[in-house]
Amino acid sequence: MCFHKSLDVSAAELEDRYKAVLPPSANFQPVYHANAYNLPAWPIVTRQEPGKLQLIHWGLIPHWVRSQDAADDIRTKTINARSETIYEKPSFRSAAQAGRRCLIPVTGFFEWYTDKSKKYPFYISASDQKIASIAGLWDDWADPETGEVMSTYTLLTTDANPLLAAIHNTKKRMPCVLTPEAEHA
Repeated sequence: MCFHKSLDVSAAELEDRYKAVLPPSANFQPVYHANAYNLPAWPIVTRQEPGKLQLIHWGLIPHWVRSQDAADDIRTKTINARSETIYEKPSFRSAAQAGRRCLIPVTGFFEWYTDKSKKYPFYISASDQKIASIAGLWDDWADPETGEVMSTYTLLTTDANPLLAAIHNTKKRMPCVLTPEAEHA
């Protein structure tokens, strides 16, 4: 699974890559290491608004969650979603059926190689593009007590290719990294 990623580029490079605009309030800075469990806001391109880079928080909260406590609990369980089961799992099904797809820009991500009781981090990046896109799903959740709407996302994973299976050798999963052509689908 993917719990660590980077986006080591300027706001201008990001906007140019996606032909999309960051909100003026974004104050985007390069990110060398983001830990999913910190639930960071990340610039995301949604299918619904491809001309905008929106700051959306990692850790999907489905729209049907009924309380802030339940939202806090589910977020750490919805950081990643297995692409093969998004139409089956209740946490992801409604976002998948509604077509709430998104692109998650990264300059790389970290996976861990396990050797007996030791773990070693590997930084993986695309060799053919500075900024790659990982497939994701997003949803809006309204806090029933305050009415505040929060947008959140999950990162899609798939079976690891041979290289990643050798590195991420316990779970053998990897993010769904898209080719530039596949981004438009």
